[in-house]
Amino acid sequence: MATDATQPEWEERLRTALERQDRAALTALLAEIHPADLADFFTELEEPEQIALLESLTDEQAAELLAELEPDDRAIMLDQLTVERTSDVLEEMSSDDAADVLAELPHEEVDALLERMEPEAADDVAELLRYADDVAGGLMAKEYVRVTPDETVAETLALLRGPYADAEMIYEIYVVDEDERLLGVVTLRHLIAHAPDAVMSDIMAREYVSVPTDMPRDDVADVVRRHDLLAVPVLDEDGRMQGIVTVDDVSEAMREEATEDLLAVSGGEEAAEEPRPWSRRPGWRTGLLTLAGATLLAGLIWLFARELTAWHTTAALLPLLLALGLSAGSQAALGMDHAYEDAIERRQLGRIFLREVAAGGGLALISGALAGLVLFVMTRSPARAGGVALPFVVSLWTASLIGALGTVVVRKRRDALSAPAHAAIVTVALIAAVAVNLWLARFGLPR
Repeated sequence: MATDATQPEWEERLRTALERQDRAALTALLAEIHPADLADFFTELEEPEQIALLESLTDEQAAELLAELEPDDRAIMLDQLTVERTSDVLEEMSSDDAADVLAELPHEEVDALLERMEPEAADDVAELLRYADDVAGGLMAKEYVRVTPDETVAETLALLRGPYADAEMIYEIYVVDEDERLLGVVTLRHLIAHAPDAVMSDIMAREYVSVPTDMPRDDVADVVRRHDLLAVPVLDEDGRMQGIVTVDDVSEAMREEATEDLLAVSGGEEAAEEPRPWSRRPGWRTGLLTLAGATLLAGLIWLFARELTAWHTTAALLPLLLALGLSAGSQAALGMDHAYEDAIERRQLGRIFLREVAAGGGLALISGALAGLVLFVMTRSPARAGGVALPFVVSLWTASLIGALGTVVVRKRRDALSAPAHAAIVTVALIAAVAVNLWLARFGLPR
């Protein structure tokens, strides 16, 4: 590997080889340069030189380079690779590094790359994308050494030389049962110290430290630091192995957090994360949509003004319907939008839609039951209380249904749910809820 002392020399030789398009010289030089040094060199090149350099790298070397680059430079490199080459490069990366790369891409590109990757690698990466960046699940890697309790030291060493030769961490071997539940841990030192015919169940440590998938990264860092660990296993609620978080993963995450904190204190441009489209400042389009929706709503209520003077109980619940309908429509819209942003959930949009609609129905039933109870106490009339509560339930559920459907329609046409689109969906959901409530009050139910 090239050192700092030789850096000016190899940089000059590499530039010369790129200019001459000397593939043999490039191959020899690239094998000697550390990926971190190559990343610094890559960012200084012009685009044609970058492309020539990438064409000279093996997929493994390209994966190492991609892992070393900062997010903005990663985007530049990915723009210069075909989808097929990118998927090949991602397969050479550890699952956590590949997930970090994909997390920065639009969901359409993520889908295209996952489809082209080997199924096992794609499944590992897609699973990691489900977790937030600041919890153990978002830090962990899926590559770790796992063995069964009845495997011997000799068999385990053979695995380390074969299938697990490229594992991110081989200093700790995890003994699991057929359901992937963690039974114990064997360190590499203990493995070497025992006879070749010793079995894992006899030499493994049955007491071990682990963390759950949802543990915040600060707490994970404390566990790793307090117990002086090189890696810590990540378990689900049933004790099944999900991955490992290495000390390097923790250090990198804490370094990034410290950088973000420093930028926030100093007021740097990168202090705040890019907000989601629907969370940006609303702007004039959103304001106009809200004004138009409020006007339509006022007109709708005015049409029923004469009836509302007689429907005291229905009129009394209108403010509650407006407040809860706004919340129900918005939550259903954002819930479906989140599904489109998640690499796993996008493959189950039908199920997610039904889940959002069911959740809206549950909220409607609970709210309707409480409203009916209050009306019964006020009127002492079960028929009147039920006659008002039932339209309230249907109307509130309508707001959730429209919110979810609206997002599906928008996301089929656009890449993101913008603030104006979100406002339009919620406004339509609210108008529909009020319209349904007043229509049922007029034509279907006793007062």
